[in-house]
Amino acid sequence: MSYLLEIKNLNKNFGATKALQDVSLEMQHGEIHALLGENGAGKSTLIKILSGVYPQESGDMLLCGKTYSPKSIVDARSLGISAAFQELSLLPNLTVAENLFLPNIPKNALGLTSAKKVEQMTEQILSEYKIEGIRPSQKVELLSVAQKQRLETVRAMIHDPKLLILDEATAALIDPEWLFEQVDHFTNNGTSILFITHRLREARRLCDQFTILRNGCKVITEKFDGISDGEIFRLMAGRSIDVRFPACASTVDVNNDEVTLSVQNLRADKKIPKDDGITFVLRKGEVLGIAGLEGQGQRELFNMLGGSKPIVGGSVEIEGCSMKIRNPHDAMKSGLVLIPEERKTEAIFPGIKTSCNVSISVLDAVKNWCGIVNRNREIDYVDFASAKVQLDNNYYGMPIDALSGGNQQKAIVGRALLSNAKCLLLFDPTRGVDIGTKQNIYQVIRDFSNAGGSVLFYSTELPEIVGLADRCAVFYRKKVVTEISHDCLSEPAILEAMLGMSPDRISGEDNA
Repeated sequence: MSYLLEIKNLNKNFGATKALQDVSLEMQHGEIHALLGENGAGKSTLIKILSGVYPQESGDMLLCGKTYSPKSIVDARSLGISAAFQELSLLPNLTVAENLFLPNIPKNALGLTSAKKVEQMTEQILSEYKIEGIRPSQKVELLSVAQKQRLETVRAMIHDPKLLILDEATAALIDPEWLFEQVDHFTNNGTSILFITHRLREARRLCDQFTILRNGCKVITEKFDGISDGEIFRLMAGRSIDVRFPACASTVDVNNDEVTLSVQNLRADKKIPKDDGITFVLRKGEVLGIAGLEGQGQRELFNMLGGSKPIVGGSVEIEGCSMKIRNPHDAMKSGLVLIPEERKTEAIFPGIKTSCNVSISVLDAVKNWCGIVNRNREIDYVDFASAKVQLDNNYYGMPIDALSGGNQQKAIVGRALLSNAKCLLLFDPTRGVDIGTKQNIYQVIRDFSNAGGSVLFYSTELPEIVGLADRCAVFYRKKVVTEISHDCLSEPAILEAMLGMSPDRISGEDNA
């Protein structure tokens, strides 16, 4: 059989860490192949070798029967392999048009770049790929993560690859149908796709077969027919995983007077009327789920409460006291701690040890009288946080950006738990992490609420909101239009409200 891609006994080491060990894989022309595994299993290393980011150390790769050994991303694209990465590679200070065409921005006969011409070409591409709400002249830093993910994906697609690598391309998308439509178009034209995901439902829909990596080794290549999700999870983890949400210790009383966070007509835009902003309450010990289609105001809410976006109107009260939140420091002093949506640019301190990334929230507590960090005291704090999130202490001395996405997220959550928060603000905290890490984060959320903490929780995965939330506030047109009590919480009920099709309240109680 003539394969599009053949990988034979591929190896890659990072110091003493064996990232890939004798990994072999074959893909046929026009095939959609799922690559599965926990965070740290070797998936990212494999696709970075394929896309020219990392050099291979040993083993062979063949593309259309010819030796394949790319020297760079540009080289890989020219040979026929293009990748859209989970850790987005867009440059935030450049425009959408510039990012789309880098590094080869089109020039005229005189060798000059016409910004107008490039923007016109970009407009055409965005229209062709059905991308709405993005302007070619817009700076990428102003886009939402979902918009950036679409742009990253389109940038990989426009090179007309023989093999398209999609790394967690749906993780930031609440509605992945746009991507599925693009995948169908490409495979119908003979393109092969390597699809990396933690969402088995999507993998089953798109792919005929899958390969599992674990600890840098290939475990199995198999067809999806005839194998259960539970068996796939067992093969990924090397142990059985019971996919479930932790039960509440007790149902939160909606008439509870102990309100941790009260938000009244909060606005990030002066054009919004004063009495038409975001309004809700969050009680002590409650997990309040936030749901909404992309761009309905949930992102602005979390950034305002976290101090990273100015509040232009409305009020915020913490335990009955009015608070002015002008920056992240004000938010943390008030007891509001944000875990933002984008790890790479908003949460980690790259190049710095993982232990320092965790302990930075308690820096004053680990410094001595002359400002020098007491390492033993620091490690005590880091050990405490790591035990909560199950972060291996072997990672302490490694730069945090060398860790897998799931382990980075564990470190970020651990840092938040050290901050003496009254309320955790979690914006899609399980995006792009494996099922084991998700289970851990679910338990952290429930343990925090059971201990009396309050959690504001947004997720692009509706089953998470149904499984974790004591109550759900649904956003539509930049405000909360519906609150759904735990007893009435379901995916259909949330979807109806997200589309503006439900009554103002679906609760059976007065939750105001």
